Amino acid sequence: MTGLTMALSAYLRSVAGPEFTYPGVTGAGRPSNRHPSGGSPRRGLKAWLLAAQGGLCPCCGEGLALAEAEFSHVAARGPKVSGFIPGNVYAGCRAGNSRMAPEWTDGPAVEATMYVGGEAHTVSLPGPKVLIKGVDVQTPDHLGRPDLVPTEWPCQTTGGFRVYAD
Repeated sequence: MTGLTMALSAYLRSVAGPEFTYPGVTGAGRPSNRHPSGGSPRRGLKAWLLAAQGGLCPCCGEGLALAEAEFSHVAARGPKVSGFIPGNVYAGCRAGNSRMAPEWTDGPAVEATMYVGGEAHTVSLPGPKVLIKGVDVQTPDHLGRPDLVPTEWPCQTTGGFRVYAD
């Protein structure tokens, strides 16, 4: 585990894509909350992350209990709640997660001309998303302990994590 670096932040921004949909990144979707055994792979992943972080929150550097931990993303999780890849997710505290959670709004509409059957029609399309609050991609400067962000996982998917009974 090397922790969050500027190079890792730049890499995660590039794989997230402009709309934070993680195009072409296999296994980046949110882990299931249910397992045939009745346990929760999502809770298993969170427990593993917190243990890999030594029970500390990368946002504030303070101790963190599993019951209080939330998934935090270095590069925003986007509209499809994606980005669950090594180096992009850590177990963080609610205060840090809330402080940095990105909030977006639609930018100014864009006028375009469409031709249908040789006839011109003007349409208004929503503009690009604009960040109005929070952070879209965290850098080491945003975290109290960037060295705690787990950059290597035992496997790419949640299949290798212990399933916890709810």
